[in-house]
Amino acid sequence: MLTDEERRAKNAAHMREWYKRLKEDPEKFAAHRAKVNARQKARYDSDPEYRLRQSYNSAKARKEDPEKWKLYQQEWYQAHKIPKEEARNIRRLDSLYGMSPEQFQQMVDAQKGLCAICHRLPHPKRPRLNIDHCHETGKVRGLLCHLCNTGLGSFQDNSAVLAAAIQYLLKGK
Repeated sequence: MLTDEERRAKNAAHMREWYKRLKEDPEKFAAHRAKVNARQKARYDSDPEYRLRQSYNSAKARKEDPEKWKLYQQEWYQAHKIPKEEARNIRRLDSLYGMSPEQFQQMVDAQKGLCAICHRLPHPKRPRLNIDHCHETGKVRGLLCHLCNTGLGSFQDNSAVLAAAIQYLLKGK
């Protein structure tokens, strides 16, 4: 799985290449711009909220009536805000693991909400499953309860040390 920075760089390179190819063919570029402009004009004509937002986004509109602009911003924020914790979780999922909340939920559903190691529900004091990933490759392995995640972290993802710990536990029986 790509890191956030790698994904952005890959996307930026793709867009630069696409735009360069488009600019090399003036007819294709003109047709593309005409399509984009037509789509924006159609939305401007049919969507009053979009039209209002576009007019308030212009510097002229902001200078003419700053109070109206401020009120518009506040109303838009109230209508579209995401709770801070949810927004932080979305950013964390994307930036650390390159996954969306929907992908995370699919993993939870696939594991039936259980830890991938102990197959138990997470403790009520820590109800969220943790995303376990390889620290070398960044690849997501699965979802773990807090105890299993902490245990693996204590062994620093070293399978030899973990195997030695298993032998130690078996010897003590």
